[in-house]
Amino acid sequence: RNPSSGHSPLHYAAIARQGGARCAAALLSARAELGALTNEGAQALHLAAENAAGGSEVVAALLAARADPDARTTGSRSPLHFAAVEGVFSTAEALIAAGADVNAMNSCGAIPLHWAAKTGKRDLCELLIEARSDLAV
Repeated sequence: RNPSSGHSPLHYAAIARQGGARCAAALLSARAELGALTNEGAQALHLAAENAAGGSEVVAALLAARADPDARTTGSRSPLHFAAVEGVFSTAEALIAAGADVNAMNSCGAIPLHWAAKTGKRDLCELLIEARSDLAV
């Protein structure tokens, strides 16, 4: 692990711009720790969820390995929060299909829909609304 960030090799595969899915698959085959946390409490799934450049393939590999779609960081952010902030539609779809809670609140009381709306991601807002995101929160 990187002592300054807490990143494991699986975390680095999750943020790779290219080849991350292949690296993640190799690491998972070698029994990399799926739930390893960065110093900010993020699992590889959190980092892959916000990676618009190849993260959706890593997300698929991590979910197939049984990563928790509702894992929380120290700020109570779920992978779906990360996908919503960056507007990664395919990742949000995969997380929702895996059972992610669309109404998961972070430590500030924000749900993924708040972040999708704040960043102007209409398609993601529509996806979250269709998945029954609470409009009254």
